Amino acid sequence: MFDAGMITPTKLHYVRSHGPVPQLTWERHRLSVFADPPELMTNAKDWTMDELMAGTFRNYEFPVTIACDGNRRKEMSMIKQAGGIGFSTAGVSNCLWRGIHVRDVLLASGLQDQPDSERWWLHIEGTFFLPFPHRLPDDLTYHSGADECSEGRYATSIPLMHAMDATNDVLLAFGQNGRVLHPDHGYPLRCIIPGYVGGRQVKWVHKLWVANIPNMSHYHIWDNRVVPSFITSKEHPLASAFFHSENSACMDQILQSVICRPRHNERVPLTTGNESADRVYKVEGFAYNGSGTPINRVELTLDGGKTWKYCFKHYWDKPLRHGEKHWGWIFWSCEVPLQDLSNAAEIAVRACDGHMQTQPEHIAWYVFTRTEFRHLLTNAWYRIRSHIVTDPNTKQSLVHFVHPVGPGKDDDGWMKPNPEDAEQSGGGGSDRVLSLEEVAKHDKRDDAWIIIDNKVYDVTSVLGWHPGGAEAIMPYAGKATVDTTSQYKGIHDNYANLKRDECLIGVLSPEAAEEMEKDAQRAAEDLAKLKEERKGLVLQPDTFVRATLVERKEVSHDTRIYIFQLPKSETGEKGVLGLPVGQHVMLSIHFEDQGVLRAYTPIYPVLPEEENGTITFCVKTYFPTVGGPYPPGGLISNYLDCMKEGEEIDIRGPMGEIIYKGKGCFVIEGKDYKFDRVNLVAGGSGLTPHWQFIHAVLSDKDDKTRISMIDCNKTFEDILMHDELQKYADECPDRFKLWHALSKAPEDREWPYPTGHLDVDLMKKQFYPPDDNVLTLLCGPGGLIEKAAIPGLEEIGFKKGKNIFGY
Repeated sequence: MFDAGMITPTKLHYVRSHGPVPQLTWERHRLSVFADPPELMTNAKDWTMDELMAGTFRNYEFPVTIACDGNRRKEMSMIKQAGGIGFSTAGVSNCLWRGIHVRDVLLASGLQDQPDSERWWLHIEGTFFLPFPHRLPDDLTYHSGADECSEGRYATSIPLMHAMDATNDVLLAFGQNGRVLHPDHGYPLRCIIPGYVGGRQVKWVHKLWVANIPNMSHYHIWDNRVVPSFITSKEHPLASAFFHSENSACMDQILQSVICRPRHNERVPLTTGNESADRVYKVEGFAYNGSGTPINRVELTLDGGKTWKYCFKHYWDKPLRHGEKHWGWIFWSCEVPLQDLSNAAEIAVRACDGHMQTQPEHIAWYVFTRTEFRHLLTNAWYRIRSHIVTDPNTKQSLVHFVHPVGPGKDDDGWMKPNPEDAEQSGGGGSDRVLSLEEVAKHDKRDDAWIIIDNKVYDVTSVLGWHPGGAEAIMPYAGKATVDTTSQYKGIHDNYANLKRDECLIGVLSPEAAEEMEKDAQRAAEDLAKLKEERKGLVLQPDTFVRATLVERKEVSHDTRIYIFQLPKSETGEKGVLGLPVGQHVMLSIHFEDQGVLRAYTPIYPVLPEEENGTITFCVKTYFPTVGGPYPPGGLISNYLDCMKEGEEIDIRGPMGEIIYKGKGCFVIEGKDYKFDRVNLVAGGSGLTPHWQFIHAVLSDKDDKTRISMIDCNKTFEDILMHDELQKYADECPDRFKLWHALSKAPEDREWPYPTGHLDVDLMKKQFYPPDDNVLTLLCGPGGLIEKAAIPGLEEIGFKKGKNIFGY
């Protein structure tokens, strides 16, 4: 970022979001401007983007530095562990922003004068509405209801008078670095509040309103606050009072300076054959401040503050606004003899602003508490250290520079975690100690806990918006298994880590951690055994292989058959899949900004004699819909729908907790079972694992297992593999009973089944009744399984974990 210059390229601007990025359009977006109470504004209205940009309001364009008030949090975490993004020093950027004054829009909306005896607030709220213009009906009205942050919509408020002062340049921005806003940074409209912390500068702005009380949303109350250090949890008697006080809110950005060169782990030859021993090194970095107050002085010390070297300041062409405001950072430099840098125990920088305030010498520990500790406003002297090392090849002496913390997840800075803190908190951000018995109670969609790295997370709020759907998480809810950790680490990024940390509620007890260690040994042994069993097979449990699309068939408007060629063996023979009946294959797509994995059950090959070097999936494509889930539609199914023959995809496996061994024998969650009658509840694309089982049973004349299935869909066109199922129902009526539950009967054919939804009466009529020899397997949408199938089956007499299991 520093090398890129004083104007940060858009692709390098740091990104901090509390929820998924909404897919908004210029044409459909609205800015609702109003007051509460209404009499504070006489002309409240909803503005279109074209109305805002029609020329009624003057456009402004100038550089503004935006920084997270959690910048340098990673240093403070070395003193006491923090939750949230572990920013080193890069939670800051400086772009050229273009927009209109919020003040002008409020006045055009009829804002009344604020009485001198009152204090009013400007409220700002973002939206997560997901429109897709090619699917919008003509009469669609704008709403903001779809996907949101885990704790509701992101909203905040600032003092109204700050926005009404034209010299504060509070913008509704629509441009960034000469182009329209990037979606990550708020397209089509965001707030820019120069000199304020990043958390107040709301993206995807949908609402602006004026009120005589501050905002009461979760993120305004419990985010971006500094409270006294004796407030260690939300349960503290004084916590609510401090968090609801506007005096604890972080508004103005804090004075900050950072060393960028020497870089972290940079090594510089102390002398060369052509240079003298007293050559100089240019130490460089940046500094910024809030409130528009200038940086008056930047100084460097090599002796712990006894003496200071003056640094040169570097500005862009027009640093001033209104003759006194400084909205952007400065760069600074100072030439120092390299020998002095190598001899210094520490190299530190500090800045001084126009009010003659300077940075503190040492880190002061502040706390932000939600469900865990967070740290804000770290701005002590920035310190790097150096020592002499010898190049093992040239035997030359090098000066090795080390920053306090490494970037990202690197842990090679000179600061080290406080061992006492790690021991007391288990390395996490919560002091709550939990047993495995307590975790096991929370295994439902409305109350889901998971364990990752011996820390416990309440992920209930995540289930509604998780890109992989609730089905990707629920198999691990309440479970004491390290499989959760291994699956999580394999596919998640820093954004996911942030959302995970927001859900942290405690750490495992020592006894529970010991049990998890035993489970880790179990998992390692199981993996080694499985890899040995699968020698020579294409599909491997811990390694992705490439499969090539060779054929694509359209079954219906939204259902496709995809046939992939498996990689050949080392001897050039056709690859053998070797997937046990009832197991799934993990498909992985690598997008530019994330990796996405989904489990799919192939419909071919199912039996060993069907192996022909290919794998076939029957996939229903969930297209983007208005107000639909985030990401729009189904990521993998839409990606598959766009693939061309010859393109590749990553696969690994087998995955799943159910294996059918044949002749009524199952292995379910590691235990052996024997059943002679099996009920199946299927819904939509949840048919495919049932198809494997049906095909395996009915292909073996010696398998006497009897099956009864209810396949639930909205319309006839939604039924997967209808002809194949009907053929088995006709040929094996004594072994396979089939019932279709449709919401709407087809109009172009005779339909023998009455329409309706899955309910207790239907299951009583069609299913084998509860018995020690009767199993019920489930696979389908969460609403069907959780709200209809399981409650109905339990009412009949089946029990989860005994004779009810889900794929």
